[in-house]
Amino acid sequence: MKKNYASFSVMMLLLMPVLMHAQLGSGKWSFSNPKPFGFWSSAISYADDNNALIVGDAGGIAKTTDGGGTWQYFCYTVNVDGAIVKPVFNDVQFVSNTLAYAAGNNGVLIKSVDGGVNWTNLNNPFLASRMEINTVFFTDALTGYIGGDGDAITRKSTLYKTTDGGASWQAAYEFPAPVIDWLSSALYKVRFNSTGVGYVTGANGLVFKYANGVWKDYSITDTIHYPNVRAIDTVYYDNYNGGFDTVLTTYSDNIANLSQQNYRGIAIVSDSVVLVSAQNNGGLIRINTSADTGSYYMANNGNAWAQVYAPIGAPQMYNLVCRDGNQVLGCASYGDLLVSNDKGYTWVNKPVYPIGSTEANFGFFGIDVSPANRVGLCGASGVIADSATQWRRPYHNYKQGATGGFFGGFGINSMSFADANNGIAVGGGGGILRTSNAGDTWEDISSGGFSPWDYYTDVTYAANGTIFTAANNGQFFKSSDNGSTFDLLFNEPNNGNLAAMHFTSPDSGWMVSNNNYFDTVTYELSFHPIIYRTSDGGFTWDSSSTVFPSVTNYSDIVYFNDIQFLNGTIGYAIAGRGLVYKTTDGGLNWVAKPNVPAAAAAVNLKSISIVDENILFVSGEEGIVMKSDDGGDNWVLTNTGLPGGFSRYEKILMLNASQGVVFGNGNAYSTIDGGASWSAYYAPVNDAFVAASYAPISGCTSGICNKIFAGGLFRGVIMKFDSDVVLPVKFSNLTGAATRQGNQLLWTAFSQETVSWFEVERSADGSRFSAIGTKIYPGSFQLQQYQWLDAQTTGGRFYYRIKAVEKTGAVFYTNIVSISSTSIAKWNALVSYGNLIVRNAAIEKGPVQVDVFNQAGQTVATAKWQHTGGVFNQFMPLPATIKGVYMVRITHANSVYSSQLFIQ
Repeated sequence: MKKNYASFSVMMLLLMPVLMHAQLGSGKWSFSNPKPFGFWSSAISYADDNNALIVGDAGGIAKTTDGGGTWQYFCYTVNVDGAIVKPVFNDVQFVSNTLAYAAGNNGVLIKSVDGGVNWTNLNNPFLASRMEINTVFFTDALTGYIGGDGDAITRKSTLYKTTDGGASWQAAYEFPAPVIDWLSSALYKVRFNSTGVGYVTGANGLVFKYANGVWKDYSITDTIHYPNVRAIDTVYYDNYNGGFDTVLTTYSDNIANLSQQNYRGIAIVSDSVVLVSAQNNGGLIRINTSADTGSYYMANNGNAWAQVYAPIGAPQMYNLVCRDGNQVLGCASYGDLLVSNDKGYTWVNKPVYPIGSTEANFGFFGIDVSPANRVGLCGASGVIADSATQWRRPYHNYKQGATGGFFGGFGINSMSFADANNGIAVGGGGGILRTSNAGDTWEDISSGGFSPWDYYTDVTYAANGTIFTAANNGQFFKSSDNGSTFDLLFNEPNNGNLAAMHFTSPDSGWMVSNNNYFDTVTYELSFHPIIYRTSDGGFTWDSSSTVFPSVTNYSDIVYFNDIQFLNGTIGYAIAGRGLVYKTTDGGLNWVAKPNVPAAAAAVNLKSISIVDENILFVSGEEGIVMKSDDGGDNWVLTNTGLPGGFSRYEKILMLNASQGVVFGNGNAYSTIDGGASWSAYYAPVNDAFVAASYAPISGCTSGICNKIFAGGLFRGVIMKFDSDVVLPVKFSNLTGAATRQGNQLLWTAFSQETVSWFEVERSADGSRFSAIGTKIYPGSFQLQQYQWLDAQTTGGRFYYRIKAVEKTGAVFYTNIVSISSTSIAKWNALVSYGNLIVRNAAIEKGPVQVDVFNQAGQTVATAKWQHTGGVFNQFMPLPATIKGVYMVRITHANSVYSSQLFIQ
């Protein structure tokens, strides 16, 4: 009887609950602006001077192995209650060089045992209710704490503890509810020092200390006396008449609202001294906890009228850290590093990025200090910095919100690439970015004269450096010198919004205008769209013969959103309420196509992609993606695998009839079967991708010779996607050995999203193979290790290979391995895709340690496992920089096995 075993050790943790695939660097996208990445980061943790992790919003996790010089990043996604979510991570900790934890919203708590490359989602008390986890801290590899949102009914918050590395959790302490009955509770930070003293901070002034097995309350209340606060102060106010008015102000001891602030920062100076900081209103308090009743020093309060009580201004302070028992550092809004060299009594603000730079005002949310005293910072829009020797500031944002827009970005509405290198992106406030090196860098060539509320709606490269742009203020521009100068050629006379345009050549183009104007006949404010066309490159325009409906009731307005042409005669325009119009005479006349699916009949359609005379795709709001195979006469929904409901698909790009990409909120979904199914590629950014463009790959002559650039509406993020987003399966070498139970095979699939199934094939002569056993189905899109036992061998030599059958019907094979019944199971070490894979078909129970040494005898990589016996099939990441000859040493059962390894 044949036995079929598939070892689904996706993250190397076989027994952890709620497994979810996630691997660093496994995505198919990269940030083009800002750089090196653009997700909002909340916390940073150093393992040593070289290895650090940053976590933030949209599932963003970034890792450096060179102290912050370069970063890898990816988007962690997890299935919570049947929905794929990208959690906002609030905290991260390197417990050792290999062990790390991160916590966030939706009850997500994840663990890595390989230095942050692969992650596993852990079951925990917050997961079932999807409550927020704000903080995680481990005192050793097994003992750790988590805290987050309080109970909505009791209004009490609970700190949970594990003693088995996160496998199970118990309530460690329940903290009292806030005194004010309408305030909710939450824990924001837990930290312990090396002597076992710990502190917890939370909402509404909560501060507790743990020592000698007892929790004591040192919370910030209205009754606290601050010895550095005078009862009456002289405050000077500018009277705006060239002088100052003097006012005597009486202060209560609590200095206004400190008891209601949310304290997120903890810096433990000593067993009896701690500093806590607030994310709101600038609260910064030094507490001496040597007695049961603490003594308090108010270092900063942004609510204070007198500057003496707000010496560092009124920043939001998110995190604190004590470097050496004396110096305390904090990170804050406005891009400042806060420094105290006297244990928290006095402070100075130190700007990190040069004043006046586009990065200077991005707030820092996370701070940590490496064992060698390197300070690392991370924050808004992905801003990062570290104090390697002097401040290293690798972050650059080519354009942010100075000209309008939201959340630190000017907003990108449209982009276009002329070739592999030259592209342009336009957006809010007249913002224009241009690249000549495939998005490696961007140049800000924004227009003057635009108000913050005006924005470019569309842009297109025609040919020979000709660029056309249209704007919501009714203006149309043309550049004949690759964007160096723009000429205003058209200004909509009817107070119109030029919503979309399309050019098939430098001369022939069409444009949609949504117009509001005062009707001189009816004396009413009227709305109707107009479609214009030009045959001389935009110098003159005439309108189509079709008059679109004119309405006076605002609720009846239907906006046109996109217009696309296949050639000089066939084109389509789409609008709200599921409206699709078609022209076959070059835009002179337009006919409505009535047979859209019922689900799309009332939907705001947003984007068109035309494949040929018959096939076209349309995407829109409410999860709509639909397809026509007969030139728009009939339509079918093609949104299988796409989130529906409130999902907005603002842009769709089809490369051909089979392959394409549709963009949602921070996500790209690809199809290889003409929209019959879609696969997700999640980006670590929460932004609506409304702009996208193909860009040819320079020098590419076969395959899919395009990349995709996508732009975000709110933050101005530009990301680069591969258009061949479907990854073919990548195998490691197949290995195997004879055991008493049969011939044991082992292999690893590094990417298998397109794989339908695997089959094991066997041969007696090494040339004629046939399938044995049943099909093996992948349990993950990403890295997965497999083991398969052929228990029915009759002796002699057999040959094996693994066949992978993809969803497209394509077939891939591994190498062929030969196994003799007289073979002895032995250690096997091989390098594949940057990992050292270590295997043995049968070993005894016990610890296994693998060390990799260079020729100088220095350890370059090490890993340990506690093996349960039997098949051993594990991997360990190798530093990206190592090449040449190395020695591998495997220690197991008091025996040492060594071999030489050549890494290319």
